[in-house]
Amino acid sequence: MNTKLFRITGSDVFAAFQVFMAYYFTVPQVRRMFVSVQGVTINWLLCAAIFIGLCLYTSVGLYRKDASRSTLQALVIYANWAVLLIPLVTIAFLKCAWTRQDSLIFSLIMISAVAVVIWGKFNGHDLGHPIIRGMLVGLFRVVPHLFMAYCIFSVRSGHGIAVKTVMAANITALARIGTLYLSGRKSHWEKGVRALLLAESANEVSWMVTTLMWYIYL
Repeated sequence: MNTKLFRITGSDVFAAFQVFMAYYFTVPQVRRMFVSVQGVTINWLLCAAIFIGLCLYTSVGLYRKDASRSTLQALVIYANWAVLLIPLVTIAFLKCAWTRQDSLIFSLIMISAVAVVIWGKFNGHDLGHPIIRGMLVGLFRVVPHLFMAYCIFSVRSGHGIAVKTVMAANITALARIGTLYLSGRKSHWEKGVRALLLAESANEVSWMVTTLMWYIYL
C-alpha cells in the first residue's frame, strides 16, 4: 500500500483551513443579514459568486485533465464556496435594494471581464491562466470592495457586516498572499505567480479600505 496517498501534507492543511474559514466567513454573515444589511451591497456578494463560479468551472476542467491532489483540493475549495455563496446572494437580493449605482458598477465589471476573457483568448490564455485570473480578481473583488466602502461611508454604517466575516476575509487573503510570496521565491518570481500575488495584494488592500470604513462606522 502506498502510504503517501494517505499522508497529510502542508497543502492539505492549508486547503482544510480555507474550507473552515469559508464557514467562518459565511455563517456569521448570514445571521447578521437577517438583522441588518446596512453597508452591504448586492454587488459584493454577486460578483464574488460569479468569480467563484468561474474558478469552479476552471478547477473542474483541470481536475479532469489531471486528477491530482492539488487539483482536487482546488475543486473542493471552490465547490465549498459556491455552495456557501448561494444563501448569501439569495439573502442579499431579498434584503438589499438594487440601486442605479449597483447597475452601473455591475455593468462596468461585466463589460471589463468580457474584454479580459476575449483578450486572453486572442493571446492563447484560458480562464485558468494566472494573468487572466489575476485581472478577474481585480474586477470581481477589488471593485466591489471599494464600492462597498463607499456605501458604508454614504450610510455612515457598516452594521450589516459581521465582525467574524471581516476577520475571515482578511485572514484568508493574507494567507494566500503569504503562500504566493513563498511560491514566488521558489519559482524565481515566475510571471504567473507575480500576477496572482499582485492581484491578491490588491484584493487585500481594497478589503482593508472596506475594513477601515466598517470600523469607523461600526
